[in-house]
Amino acid sequence: DSLGINILIEMNGYTQHARPELVAHSSAPLRISFLGFAHSLMSPFVDFMVTDSTATPTDLWRSPERAMLFPFTFYLTNHASSFHASHLSSPSSLPHVTKTQVGLREGSFVFASFNQPFKITPELFDVWMRILVLVPDSQLWLLKLNEGEEAEEHLRLRARSLGVEDWRLFFTGSAALEDHIGYKSAADLMLDGVVFNGHSTVADTLWAGVPVLTIAGTRMAARTCTSLLQGVHYGQGTMNHLTVARDLSDYQRIAVRLGLCPSCMSRLRRKLVHSRLSSPLFDTERWVGDWERGLKMAWEIR
Repeated sequence: DSLGINILIEMNGYTQHARPELVAHSSAPLRISFLGFAHSLMSPFVDFMVTDSTATPTDLWRSPERAMLFPFTFYLTNHASSFHASHLSSPSSLPHVTKTQVGLREGSFVFASFNQPFKITPELFDVWMRILVLVPDSQLWLLKLNEGEEAEEHLRLRARSLGVEDWRLFFTGSAALEDHIGYKSAADLMLDGVVFNGHSTVADTLWAGVPVLTIAGTRMAARTCTSLLQGVHYGQGTMNHLTVARDLSDYQRIAVRLGLCPSCMSRLRRKLVHSRLSSPLFDTERWVGDWERGLKMAWEIR
């Protein structure tokens, strides 16, 4: 185009502070939507959307853009390189933060939602409360970020109405960047949002060695976690299916089963920790190679 741009990468979509009009008015010969908006832009001004066959199966594809499909997961991480020189550089040296250090009850089974509170729907929260009731002495760890201060009061009121004691809901703020992954290791199982999944939150939690439970929804935003699980558990048999539920009923069943089976959780967590550094999700070099091949193919067929 007039600015000398051959490939324009759009990374904001329709999120806050986005500038989609720049893409619409660009004359770049190739325009690609990538990462920042987990859905099609439904725009004739975008040529390709970066995704994978798990995040957007072909039978769910209803978009004007063409799909640039990654072979494993479309999601980019840099955990292995970022923590290369630190104590997080290998599975065996992952710091173990105790529940007591965080403020949780030692010996309790800790479910966690590290997503922002706006991802919690009333129906999902009620399922979480039923899980707590069915798993004695378990706790739910929640973050109070942004609107979370006000959300805490409302969530506690709802929990009480469902017979869940106050101590079983544990709220914390955000941790320092260098500490937050270590803190996450105190949880036993992350419960993902089902309308809008966690993205970087899920990647951080998996890197901390904590399994994540999700539902494979019908939209990319509700299937991103499934994509990440495919990326970290790929080649590990059916492990990823153990924590990908069909619906909320199945989600509750899996959470309760894992909460009541310490040996199941131990095997799942051990397998996750040992698969991290060899998995596509945390192999940045492999992802970059797939990205370069994808760009070349998109340029050739544009």
